[in-house]
Amino acid sequence: MQEHRLGMKRGMKRLLLGASMLAFAAVASPALAADATPEGAKQLQDQLARYLTPQVFESGVMTITPQGGAYALKIDMAPLSAMASAQGNNFSFEPYTYLITPKDDGTYDVSSTSSFSIAAKGNEGEKAFDFKMAMTECDAKGVFDPKLGSFSDMTSNCGKGEFVMHSPTEDVDATFGEIKSTTKSVAADGGTTVTITSDIAGITEAMDVKGAQPFKATLKAGSAKQEVVFAGARITNVLDLIAFLVQTGGPEKALAAQQDIKDKVLGALPLWTNLGGNVAFNDVEIETPIGTVKAESLSEAIGLSGATKDASYTIGIKMAGLQLPEGLVPSWAAPLVPKEGNIDVKLSGADLDAMARLAINNFDATKNPPLPPELQGQFMAMLLGGQPKVTLTPSKLTADKVEVAASGEMSVLPSQAGKVVVTASNIDAVSEAITNSDMPNKEQALMGLTMVKGMGKAGADGTTVWEVEFDVGSNKVLVNGNPLPM
Repeated sequence: MQEHRLGMKRGMKRLLLGASMLAFAAVASPALAADATPEGAKQLQDQLARYLTPQVFESGVMTITPQGGAYALKIDMAPLSAMASAQGNNFSFEPYTYLITPKDDGTYDVSSTSSFSIAAKGNEGEKAFDFKMAMTECDAKGVFDPKLGSFSDMTSNCGKGEFVMHSPTEDVDATFGEIKSTTKSVAADGGTTVTITSDIAGITEAMDVKGAQPFKATLKAGSAKQEVVFAGARITNVLDLIAFLVQTGGPEKALAAQQDIKDKVLGALPLWTNLGGNVAFNDVEIETPIGTVKAESLSEAIGLSGATKDASYTIGIKMAGLQLPEGLVPSWAAPLVPKEGNIDVKLSGADLDAMARLAINNFDATKNPPLPPELQGQFMAMLLGGQPKVTLTPSKLTADKVEVAASGEMSVLPSQAGKVVVTASNIDAVSEAITNSDMPNKEQALMGLTMVKGMGKAGADGTTVWEVEFDVGSNKVLVNGNPLPM
């Protein structure tokens, strides 16, 4: 559910801010005259057409007109709506308008007071689906810098938002309170680093998952904060590639120019150095069929490197103030249930730079398949040479009477081997809770716990430590240097 919420909000941000990036990232030629004129509008249109093709203006999807001292760029999807209707679907996109004012330093003041709304109805196979996404009472303004290919500074405020979707597999009905966003961009890491922060008030999301295992839940959060950092993004290189593809004038000419295209793709590597995001929900309630789960805060962080020599993917989950539904956990076990904690995992070790360059240099669109099959061995050798591994960075779960922490590392290829260090505090509290419980077969549970404790060693501050070394290939497990019978 949390990943769904992340995707939903990212989608809303992409559609709202992405439209602006798409529209203005092309403005990389000398600044227009200070006074808005029809000639200036045509010049701006020609600049944008280099990246978006002339068809977007010929079809009326985009128009640029002088408006006072600025240029009004209007995005209207009505032509696409008509095409969708002709195919038996329904699609609507509320027209969105930006005011662009050229500045003497070559940058552009950009503003908009347009609300955002998109809706669609159609069929998924033989079953119908529909969705609507809207953000109203919106006001955005900022400065676009062509040298960065992004907004050096931008603020965006919307009074409220909603997302509604009905599909054969899932129904979602979500509403949001006031949404405040800021965007800042600077030249860094060989490209542009874009930082987007958002504060969202009052979230409610009802979800109904259908199918063999149906599930219903309603999420409520007093507020949420999201940050996305796009570090070292090669925005201008990608824009240059897009312009070149548009100018080639079709698939046949693109085939003839594929070496030039490959050179530009290579020049855009690693595309970005790291794409990181974090979303945190505060004052959370999740209503489920088994009761209401509450938390003071829930957060998730992810990181994805670009095509770098030591590529990595990270994910971290953190919670605080967790409360489970009353009666879900026996009273004797309640002090052992974690109320706060974090889990952080990293996958690393792949040389995506070398693999990407090998693929690009050997790609030939005139052949089938475009990549020689014999390259598979080289890709595998590169992957193994990087020694990919999974790292559990220090993670911890804390309950009222016990705390468990863990960290470690495991190789992924060619074998699965590694070491994990687990530390527990006050393990005697677990024994005491089981002893005073009415759980069945508690004698066996106590015997198992005694055996596990016996394999540990004394750590700092009265903790118990287990250093677990393992090798899946040799079927070997050592606990504090002692072999574990298998």
